[in-house]
Formats: sequence, C-alpha cells, structure tokens
Amino acid sequence: PDPRVRHYYDPDRKLSARFGGVARLPSLAAQSELAFKMKDVIWDAALLYPPAATLDAQATLLLAPVMKFQTRLADTLGANRRN
Repeated sequence: PDPRVRHYYDPDRKLSARFGGVARLPSLAAQSELAFKMKDVIWDAALLYPPAATLDAQATLLLAPVMKFQTRLADTLGANRRN
C-alpha cells in the first residue's frame, strides 16, 4: 500500500482509450520496460509520474506487466519517497 498509488479497474477500456491505446504506448513515458506485446488495449501496466503531475503529462516510467516488474516498481517508489 502506498498513498501515492491509484489502481484503476477499467472493464470498459475508457482509460486505455484516454491514453490513446496501444499505438501511443511509446509516447506515454520517458522510459518503458515492456515484457509482452499489447494488442488492442493497454493493460497490466504501471505508469509512474512525478508529484503533482496530471494524467495528461508524460510519465517518467512505464512498466508492464506489473507482476514481472514488482521489484523495480517497489524500488522506484521507495527511491522517490526518499527524495
């Protein structure tokens, strides 16, 4: 649990559409680590943003699938908490 984290369950794929779908993945974050190819919807992804950023801003990091990058995600959140 981390109060900075928001989890979205998006059964209607509205959030994926708002981000521009899979075609826009490369532009969503300054750095991306993807361990699988998403076909038609963004899913099982973590987008990390700097403090006070909005969803319209570019993320600093995109990790997917989340389970494969648990340690990287926890380490990054921990490092950002200390800064």
